[in-house]
Amino acid sequence: MKKNISSVLEITDSHVKFFQAKGLSDKRVITSCVVRPIVGDTEEELVKIFKEILHLKNIVPDELVLILPRRLTILKQMRLPSHHDQEISQMIGLQLVNKIPYALEDVIYDYHLLGKETSGYTQVLVIVVLKEVSERYLKILNRVGVKLSRLTLSSLGILDWLIYQESKKMIETRQAVGLINMDTIHSEICFCHNKSLLYSRNMNYGAQDLKDDNLHGFMNQIELSLKGYQKESMGPEIGKILIVSPTQEVFNLRDRLKQEFNLPIQIFSPLENVLCQKNLDLSSMKHHFGLSLTAGFGMLFSDTPKLVNLAPREIHQTRQTRMRKRQVAWFVSLILLFFILSVSAAGMELYRKNIYFKKLEDRIIQTKPTVKATEQKMRVVHFLEGEFQDRIFIPDLILNLYRLTPPEISFRSLSLDEKGGFVIQGYGETSVSVNDFQANLVKSSVFKEINLEFATKRRIFNMDVTDFKITSQLIKSRMPQ
Repeated sequence: MKKNISSVLEITDSHVKFFQAKGLSDKRVITSCVVRPIVGDTEEELVKIFKEILHLKNIVPDELVLILPRRLTILKQMRLPSHHDQEISQMIGLQLVNKIPYALEDVIYDYHLLGKETSGYTQVLVIVVLKEVSERYLKILNRVGVKLSRLTLSSLGILDWLIYQESKKMIETRQAVGLINMDTIHSEICFCHNKSLLYSRNMNYGAQDLKDDNLHGFMNQIELSLKGYQKESMGPEIGKILIVSPTQEVFNLRDRLKQEFNLPIQIFSPLENVLCQKNLDLSSMKHHFGLSLTAGFGMLFSDTPKLVNLAPREIHQTRQTRMRKRQVAWFVSLILLFFILSVSAAGMELYRKNIYFKKLEDRIIQTKPTVKATEQKMRVVHFLEGEFQDRIFIPDLILNLYRLTPPEISFRSLSLDEKGGFVIQGYGETSVSVNDFQANLVKSSVFKEINLEFATKRRIFNMDVTDFKITSQLIKSRMPQ
C-alpha cells in the first residue's frame, strides 16, 4: 500500500468539501473534514470559500486532488485493438471525434482501464471534460495560491470507497452492483464490477427528495439508469443495489426499490470503517442534511496505480519542469560535494593518497565489464534506431489517411497487401469530394501511383452517393509494420 493522496477538494452542486488524511492507504486516518455551502457558484464565491478552507490547513504543494461532479463530464465505453497506452490514447482521440458534440481541441480526456482481452483488445471507460471547465478551476486555485496535482471524477472516488469497503469485508460484490451515492440535492449511480467503474450517471434528485412527493421522480431516474446500462450492454447483469447515505429517510427508497426491481438492497453510511483523528469534530455535518462524503473519503483511501487526471496539459508540463530542476540541483550538489572532497584529499598524506587512487583504479577495473556491456547495448540501440527510423506503424497510416479524407467521404473497406498495395473503397456525398480526396492522396508523401478505378453514382437508402474505388502504392520508406 502506498501513500498517494493527502488532500482532496470536492465540488458538488451544493457544497465545497475539503478532506485531509495521513498514513498509509489501508490504514489512513482522516485529520480534516471541512464543508461549506455554495450559494451562487460564481468564481468570486469559490475563491472566497477556497481561501477560507485552504489557508487554514497545512497543504503540501502538488498534493491537492480536485474532484469534479459527474454532471460536468461525458463518459464513453470503448473497445480498442491494442494493449499499449500510447496507441490506446491515439485511438481514443480518433474515435471521440464522432462520439462527442465538441471539437477535440476543446476537451481534455483520460481513460479508466476496464480490462485487457487475450485477443489483443482493451476495454476502457473514457472520461471527457470541457477544457474551459478544467481551466476555470485551475484559475481559481491559482488565485488562492494552491497548486493542483490532479483533477479527477467523483465517480472514481465512489468506486475507491467501494473497493476500500470490500477490503474491510464490509461489502461483498461478486456480481456487478449499482451503487447509488446520495448527496443533498443530487445523486450519482455508479455501475461497478471487478474493481472497475463500468459507467455512472448523475441524477438531479437527492436526500431532500426522499419524501413521497418527489420519490416517484427519483425512482424513474434510477429505472432509466438501469435500463440504459442494460440496453447498451455496458457490463454484467446487476446483482444488487447499494445505497450510500447518512439519512434515515433512505429506508423508504430502499423499500420502493425492492418492490420495483426485486433485487437485494443494502444501505451504508459514508463513514463505514473510516478512522478519524481523536480531536476531529464532525458535529457540524448535522447542519448539512443528507451530505455525502463518499467520493472524498474514497479518493483518500485510493490505492489505484493510475489515477485519471483531467487537469490541463500545462499542469503536467509544470510538474515535469520542477522535477527536472530538482534533478539539476541534485546533480550540481553532487559535483560540489565531489569538488570539496577532491580539495580535502589534496591535503592528505602521500600514503593515503596512494591508497585512495589504488582503490579508485581497482574500481575502474571492476567497472570495465559493465562499461563494455553498456557500449554493446548502445550499439544495438543505434542499429535498431537506424533500422526503424524511416518506418511507420498502422496507427500512423490510419492517422495520415484520416487527415487527407474530406468530411463527405465514408469508407467501405481498406486493404493492404504484402507489396504495399493499398486499396480504398467507399462512398462520397458528391463526386467533387471524391476528386478532392484523390488530389489529397496525390499530394501526400505516403502514397504514390494513385489511380481512381471507378466513381459511380448510386442511390443507397434514398441518398445519392458516389461509389468509388482508388488503388495506390505505399512509398517503400513508409511501409507500415
